[in-house]
Amino acid sequence: MKKEMRCAVFTGRRAVELQRFPIPEVDDDKILVKIEACGICTWEQRVFTGSINAAYPLIGGHEV
Repeated sequence: MKKEMRCAVFTGRRAVELQRFPIPEVDDDKILVKIEACGICTWEQRVFTGSINAAYPLIGGHEV
């Protein structure tokens, strides 16, 4: 069985789902970082509330 990671996915206005995705393979000159926790910024809060038009589904996380 392939290892999986979990991501919070904005699936629509005021809708977030925890979904599983395969852990990506990385090249030898790259590293893979495991994130234990991450906040969201005001842009992502506005995506959640629907005050910003976004193409759903959307995975945030640039705050990492």
